[in-house]
Amino acid sequence: ILDAASGALTLGMFDDLLIKVLSKGADVDFICMNGQAINKLRSLNRALGGTDMEQVMINGIQFTQWAGVTILRNDYIPTAAGITTIFAGNFDDGSEKIGLAGLTGANNFGISVESVGISEDKDQEVWRVKFYNSLALFSDLGLAKIANVDIS
Repeated sequence: ILDAASGALTLGMFDDLLIKVLSKGADVDFICMNGQAINKLRSLNRALGGTDMEQVMINGIQFTQWAGVTILRNDYIPTAAGITTIFAGNFDDGSEKIGLAGLTGANNFGISVESVGISEDKDQEVWRVKFYNSLALFSDLGLAKIANVDIS
């Protein structure tokens, strides 16, 4: 954990964050932050000389990259009074030793959709969507974060 102590986001903080992820040596699979933090990073990058950040196409979706690391947008990461958290990490490679992995139950995997029936108070059919999952971090070296960073 890198604690920015409510300090303003700098490009050096990203360098410090990436070297904290050690589970695959120097390789980092992702940076995860909310849209406001991505906008701040883009602003800092433009201040260097007006260049656009690297882009990569993955499965038909365009992602921004920083230092060759894909940035994942997650607007569920809260920002309060301009203060937020930024994560970086590695995905597990199937060895259950490296990094972050999504887990599903042996019998309850995937997404299931079932009809609940006709709504009693509206002219519509009601459907239930179920998806049971969780995350596991197989190595403490596979995830790092900058906490309390000011992106305002």
